[in-house]
Amino acid sequence: EKIVVLTQQNKGIPAARNAGIKACSGELIAFLDHDDLWNPEKLQRQVDIFGRHPAIGICFTNYAPFGEIAPYRTGFEEAGRRLYEIPRDSLGLHAFKINSSSLLECMVRGGVPCWTSTVMVRAECLETVGPFDEELLINDDTQMWFRFAKLCSYAYVDSVLVRQRIRASSTSSAMST
Repeated sequence: EKIVVLTQQNKGIPAARNAGIKACSGELIAFLDHDDLWNPEKLQRQVDIFGRHPAIGICFTNYAPFGEIAPYRTGFEEAGRRLYEIPRDSLGLHAFKINSSSLLECMVRGGVPCWTSTVMVRAECLETVGPFDEELLINDDTQMWFRFAKLCSYAYVDSVLVRQRIRASSTSSAMST
């Protein structure tokens, strides 16, 4: 009874995400792509951060690849470790608040550390930022994180709490070739 299955005509990933968001009624929204995996403690770690820090609008975690071989060990490493150069304040066990507007600059230079399956957002911030852009075939999520970086406070957990499935047939792999 806690799980709702939505069905719609295939309009792409951003449209599916937007449909899921519209069906949500909670204060926090988390994303999980169909082929990725969450560690059991992922949601609780992020919920705790939001509960203790009401100014945080978005929280993401580190992630690690599985499946086919990837050229990186963790997502933060893949993003060029630029995240560690951005000023931050400790929020507790391996958790940090980004206290600089330079996150947007870092992201524009190619250091986007957010993987959609690691992200949890406040529903009210998502309303402010707006929906995923359904016109984009790829990188709709990256564009969304840019918008969040302009309008909301970011936090992150520097622990691998998500596993990103790597395979040659994935959307991102197919679009990059």
